[in-house]
Amino acid sequence: MKYEFEDNLSRISSLDKFTKFEYTNNSRLEGLSVVILNLDKPEFILPLVQILVESKKHFRENKLELEILIGDTGSKDPYVLEMYKNAEIKVINGLKYQFSKNNNEVAFAHSKCKWILFMNNDIIFENSRLLFDLYNYAKDSENLGIVGHVLLFQNQSIQHRGIEFLRINHGRDFLPYHIDGGKKEVVCPKEKDFPATTGAFLMIESNLFKMVNGFNERYEKEAQDIDLCLKIKRMGYDIKVLNLAKVYHFENGTRVKGEESTFDRALFVRLWSSFIESSISQ
Repeated sequence: MKYEFEDNLSRISSLDKFTKFEYTNNSRLEGLSVVILNLDKPEFILPLVQILVESKKHFRENKLELEILIGDTGSKDPYVLEMYKNAEIKVINGLKYQFSKNNNEVAFAHSKCKWILFMNNDIIFENSRLLFDLYNYAKDSENLGIVGHVLLFQNQSIQHRGIEFLRINHGRDFLPYHIDGGKKEVVCPKEKDFPATTGAFLMIESNLFKMVNGFNERYEKEAQDIDLCLKIKRMGYDIKVLNLAKVYHFENGTRVKGEESTFDRALFVRLWSSFIESSISQ
């Protein structure tokens, strides 16, 4: 597979556009901010918000905050708009979809908590204690940078249980891939180290997210979550994938199936292949 790489002028131009992000709310609260991007899809977002609101009780009982932040990119569905009136959530309207930019804007301008969970709108889980258990695991762990979770398809096969890297271009470069994707009857440990986890369900301490300047907005469609994990990994922190409950991900529920970006993959290869070769690959 051949990729077109940027020339030096393009790289310099992109550096001129570099923005240093700061939180609007610098005094961070003990608890978890959940950040979700959404466009209609009532079949996904309505049950997700319902379980998230139910999850708040576990945080409140322990004098902790669980805030639900939804970045909307133009919803018109009446059921979704009605749900947005729920006082238990905060909706940020007027976004034009771009994964990195939208998540950065919602997180830096609106989140208030010491931990942030970036979650796709096509995630569902039944255990309302899950986020509370994840939060407690994260805050009590030493040297933890990012925590993810095993994700299943509706048919119980594996959608995500960790990300490794595949050699390409005759072994010179690397691209990420989901291990055991689509397989059934895979025994997933309760806790395991990985080089990266998916941005569909990714939890990070807000100070660390700030230190690495959030998601890289140069990525157009993909690889920004893996890029974030590797920035954290390069700083010496651990990336963990947990398996505490059944969590389902209806992949491509809000993204065109098969949508790929050769630009993003070329950018990822240029930025990270040397680091993966020297620090991660076996």
